[in-house]
Parts: sequence; C-alpha cells; structure tokens
Amino acid sequence: MKRCFIIPFVLIICLLSACISGDDGSDSETTTPPPNMEAIDGVVTQEEYDHKAEFSNGNFVVYWRFQDESIIFAMVAKTDGMIALGFEPETGMKDADMVIGWVKDGVAYLFDCYSIGETGPHPEDINLQGNDDITAYAGVEYGGFTTIEFSRKLITEDTFDKDIPKTGILNVIWAYGPEDSLTLGHTNNGGGMLKMDSSDVVGY
Repeated sequence: MKRCFIIPFVLIICLLSACISGDDGSDSETTTPPPNMEAIDGVVTQEEYDHKAEFSNGNFVVYWRFQDESIIFAMVAKTDGMIALGFEPETGMKDADMVIGWVKDGVAYLFDCYSIGETGPHPEDINLQGNDDITAYAGVEYGGFTTIEFSRKLITEDTFDKDIPKTGILNVIWAYGPEDSLTLGHTNNGGGMLKMDSSDVVGY
C-alpha cells in the first residue's frame, strides 16, 4: 500500500518542480532589431543611410536606403521653405513623380505629386485620381536647413508614380525655395543620375 501512494506523490513533486523551475526561453534571448530600422523622425544620424548624393555644393543632399520592398529617402536642403525631389522626368519636369514638402511651426508637410508639364504644374496624385503612396514621413527645420525623411514602396502600381530600382540608374530632379508652398516657384533646382547601389552621382 505504501508503494502505491509513494509513486504518485513522487510524480506530483517532480511535476511541481518542473513548473517552478521551467523556462520557456522568453527571457533567454535578447531581441536585436534588424539593421537600418532607425525611426523616420526627420533627423539623419550617422550610418543611418547606406547611400548619399550631394548637389549644389552640398546645399541639397539626398540619402537613401532599402528596406525589403520599400525605400526610405531623406532630403536635406539649405532653406526654411519648400524642398522637392522628382523621379524619372521626361523633358524638364514633365511626367516626373515628385515629392514636395516643408516644415512650418514644427509640423512637417509632404505631398505625393506629379508634374504634368515641363515647368509644372505638379498637382497631388490624389487630385489626378491617383494615390498618396507616401507611407511615412517626418521633418525638422533647424539651423537654416530643412530635413524631410519619407518612405514609399519601390513599386506602387500607381499610374502617377515611377518604379524605384534597387540597382542601376535613377534619374532625379531636385529643387528648393524660400516659401512653404506647392505653387510658388523655387529659387534653386537641378538634377542628376543616382546610382542606386552606390553613392555615385552625375549632376546636371
């Protein structure tokens, strides 16, 4: 009889010990965030971006990095007004997929636009029956410079967006000006060809 009671009792003790001392592994490993997962906060930090291109003697700078099937850009310009970046124009500004933004009173504004003429205008995609394909953005105005970071998919399937390649050449145009406006003219502009898998650029 004693033997019959002792065996179950020993089993119960063993089970209780396992429950008390058991480890599900949840605390045994620290989670390491994937590389290049810095927040889109309007601040460009060292080594945050893999690629960089400078225009206008450093007065307009573009940074970019890839994240899965998306791309994160940062554009920095020596202005307290608007800054703009356009992709794959045909002639002048015509048919360029553009992002235009500014920071006012500490609040960032950014618009997904499309240039319908060689010198504009460049209405928002949503006003052309397209989509706003900017997935996140933030901006900071400090020390006479404006910085805006933003993300979008490489391929949005929007009629008014251009595909962004991970390798090869991306033709870009850029501009900045003193006013916070989609319609008032810029005072500085240019363009170039970005080599997307390096930091080489050919300006024009």
